[in-house]
Formats: sequence, structure tokens, C-alpha cells
Amino acid sequence: MVDPDNPDLVAIPNLVGQRYDDVAAKLSASGDFILIKTEDEISEKFEEGVIKSQSPENGITAKKGATIVVTVSMGSADRELPIIAGQSIETAVRALNAQGFVASGNYISSDTVEAGKVIGYKGHVAGDKEKYGSTVVINISTGPEA
Repeated sequence: MVDPDNPDLVAIPNLVGQRYDDVAAKLSASGDFILIKTEDEISEKFEEGVIKSQSPENGITAKKGATIVVTVSMGSADRELPIIAGQSIETAVRALNAQGFVASGNYISSDTVEAGKVIGYKGHVAGDKEKYGSTVVINISTGPEA
């Protein structure tokens, strides 16, 4: 509250640097503000899920129910390739998509990996870093050569 004589006025809080999910739950419960999230953006400064900017800025007095627009960090543009060897195609693709990658398949024979399972990456290993949105080729086993 800003003015005890006018309970309809509240100070805009500083949301930058806080986790979006926590802030959304807290503001929803208080009813003091309406929170709107714009498109997420890459940020080297803030980890994924953290609010990187807001409008209006904190400290401004507003009427209860005012709207605060926030931009949430997607994290760094450089993402680590997850371990996918031995997984089903679906599981591997979900893991890659969760990191912001686009998966492409390359089918090859393997004497050691069951048909339909992922052998690994083509040209990469788990733990390598690639840019968010990059297409990553995964080698998928067709089973032993006939």
C-alpha cells in the first residue's frame, strides 16, 4: 500500500530477477495486479524462467488491478546437448525440444543399438553446446546390417 487513506493505490513492485511462476502465483493471490507475459527472450544475464524486464517500472503508484507486463528469460542462447543415447526417438526428441533444439533423424545400422533407438548425435556428443533453435542430427539405429 502507498497511501493508507486511499487503499485503491499500490506501488508497482520490482519483479526483475524473480522467477515468473512464483511472481504469477503471488500476484494472482493478492489481486493487486494483473500480470501479462510477453514473448520470452534469450538472456545471458538471467536464467530461464526469470523476469528480465517489466513495464511499468517498480516504485510507480498505480490503481489496484493495474497491469504489469513482463518479459521472461529463455536463458542463454548456448544450450547443452542432453544425453540421448539408448533412448526412444520420441524421448530423445522431447529432450532436445525442451532445450530449444530442433531434431532431425539420420538412420544407420548398428550391431549394438536396438532398431528404433537413438545411437547418439551426428557430429556432436552429449554436453556439447549449440545455439538455441539449432537443428541437431541424431543417429537412429536400424539394427544390424543384413
